[in-house]
Amino acid sequence: MTAGAAVLILLALGGILHGARAGSAQALRRRAATRHLPSAVLALCQRAHRLYAYDYYGCVLAAWTAYDAAQGDTADGPEKATGGGNLEQAELWCDRGLALNPYQRKLNRLKAHLLLRQDPEAAVRHWRRYVEWAFWQPDHHAFLAMLLARAGEFAQAERALDWAGGSRYHDLARKVVDEAKRDMSALLPKDTP
Repeated sequence: MTAGAAVLILLALGGILHGARAGSAQALRRRAATRHLPSAVLALCQRAHRLYAYDYYGCVLAAWTAYDAAQGDTADGPEKATGGGNLEQAELWCDRGLALNPYQRKLNRLKAHLLLRQDPEAAVRHWRRYVEWAFWQPDHHAFLAMLLARAGEFAQAERALDWAGGSRYHDLARKVVDEAKRDMSALLPKDTP
C-alpha cells in the first residue's frame, strides 16, 4: 500500500508540474498575441514553446507573425530590414506546428505561401493534399485556384474555381486567375499563331 501511494503521489506531482508548464505557456502565448512588434511576439512564443512544446496555436501565431513581418506589413523601422530572418522563422514555426497538427488550416495555408516563393508546383501539391482532406470548403478551392494560376495551370485553376462557388474569396481568385492568364499571354511573342 505504501509503494502504491508513493506512485500515486509522484504521478499527481508530475501532473501538477505538467499542468503548470502548459498553463504558463498558454499565458505567454496570450501575452504574445497582444504585442505589436514581431520580435516581441516571437520572443514570447519561443519562451512558451520551451515551457510546453505541444501548443500548435503558439506555432500558428509565431509563424504568421514572422511571415507578415517578412512581407513588411506589421513591422516598423529596423524590423522591416530583417525579412530574410523572418521568413526562416516563419518556416521554422510552420514546420513545428504542422508536426504537432498536420491538419491545422492556417499552418497548411502558410506552408503553401512559403513553398510558392520557391516552387509553385510544390505549393500546389501541398495545398491540394489539404483540399482533398477538407474538400467541401469553397474557400480552399479558391486558394487552390490562385496557386494553380501562379503555377501556370490555367485549366486546373478554372476547375478549382468551379468548386469555389460561394467562397468569400471567389472574386479575388477569379481576378488572380485572369491576371495570371493575361500576364502569361503578354510574355508570348506577338507573331505566335
